[in-house]
Amino acid sequence: MNKIVPEELWPHVVTMIDYGRVDRPLAGADSFYFIVFPDLNEGSLLDLLTLAPGLSYRARWYLCCSIARNIFYFLRCGLAHLDLKIDNVMLYLDRMRHFCTVLIDLDASASLSELVARWCGTLDYTAPEVAPFWNSTGAAFDPEKVDVFQFGTLLYCILFNLSPFGQISNPIDIKTDERY
Repeated sequence: MNKIVPEELWPHVVTMIDYGRVDRPLAGADSFYFIVFPDLNEGSLLDLLTLAPGLSYRARWYLCCSIARNIFYFLRCGLAHLDLKIDNVMLYLDRMRHFCTVLIDLDASASLSELVARWCGTLDYTAPEVAPFWNSTGAAFDPEKVDVFQFGTLLYCILFNLSPFGQISNPIDIKTDERY
């Protein structure tokens, strides 16, 4: 991808403040890179759903719509996120004290103009067409369809406070589970 950040920035996609490299040993590495992001002071969507399990359905639908707008922005820019999950949605309060959602963890994202042929995402949110890439190769897939599947799984998690597929520990489960 030549262009990750379009000229027109969207306020609900995390922006990088700075980055750098530290050339000193830390945790067994000779050097490491770091990225500085803004402080999203309300934590992740996972934090909210864990700490407030009684969150109203109106608030849950508001969050779903906010995330849908974020995904629409990605699609409009010609990108698919490919790792949509409640851990990758951060929250902050705007000036009116409304929750706003921000998508993070963009390292799996891909261009919509090309098919993707690699593992991406998180196992519990994995679309069936991605599962074969866990330990071998599969057929190239449309990244937009994977985002739609992950968004559906994300909606279920938000609305019902649980994963529609339980805990997936092996992608083979995805291919054999009738819920897919």
